Amino acid sequence: RKPNLNSVILLETTLFMKSRFFAASMLAALVLTGPALMAQKRKNIPSDKPQLIIGIVVESMRYDYIHRYWDNFSEGGFRRLIGEGALCRNANYNYMLTQTSPGYATIATGCEPIVHGIVSDEWYVQLQEKNIGSAFDEKEKLVGADTEKGNYSPRNILTTTFTDELKLFSNGRSKVYAVSMNPTTAVLPAGHIADAAYWFDDASGLWVTSSYYADSLPAWVNEFNAKKFPDMYIEKDWLPLLPRSSPTCISKKTGCRCCHPKNTVPARNADSRKTQASRATTCWARK
Repeated sequence: RKPNLNSVILLETTLFMKSRFFAASMLAALVLTGPALMAQKRKNIPSDKPQLIIGIVVESMRYDYIHRYWDNFSEGGFRRLIGEGALCRNANYNYMLTQTSPGYATIATGCEPIVHGIVSDEWYVQLQEKNIGSAFDEKEKLVGADTEKGNYSPRNILTTTFTDELKLFSNGRSKVYAVSMNPTTAVLPAGHIADAAYWFDDASGLWVTSSYYADSLPAWVNEFNAKKFPDMYIEKDWLPLLPRSSPTCISKKTGCRCCHPKNTVPARNADSRKTQASRATTCWARK
């Protein structure tokens, strides 16, 4: 089960008390140098609290893709985010193993893997003599489908996440949900005290969750599953957005192709959903 909110607050309070001397020193410095600087910054920071925060992670999207494919972006997508929002041109974390799990945990916590504990997609546990996944938890089970793979929870994260801090700040009033095609990328960003995390189970074609969050799926998830969208989509042809002759599609300079014929995914029978799900529908490949 998820940790009790009061126990998390107690932990936060203990850590705060241990650092009170440091905080007092910093406060004295801010009193002397802060007012003018903070008054200047307040003009650029909205005073209202946002009612909705959405975090979107596009996995494997390199920073240079923004410039490389700029002409193909619509006005309501990346162009709007960059034009009306903030663009960080030099944001990075100094760690080497850029696998999926460490990446999502680092984004969620703001810490490097050595701190948050998710050092790899999986690691070897000597006492059990086996490899376990970064979000594996044998105490939990899958909820929403009759398949074996469902032992997931965020317990392996050693720190709080942004969503945990949001829950603490609002005294539990904030609602936190995570949705992903993969269980790990749903569970890790959701944090320890999220309301729920949902992911797509490719074996059953259903959206599922873990017993860490609930004993059963809510009615709205069951209604969504009943519509059987995967069966509808799998009958369609999945083709590249751009023509294969497009200059953006084939780069003579880099030798890369984003619309290689092998990456087109033809329609399949609904019975072969598992085979279809195991194939990545991409629009980029090395020549």
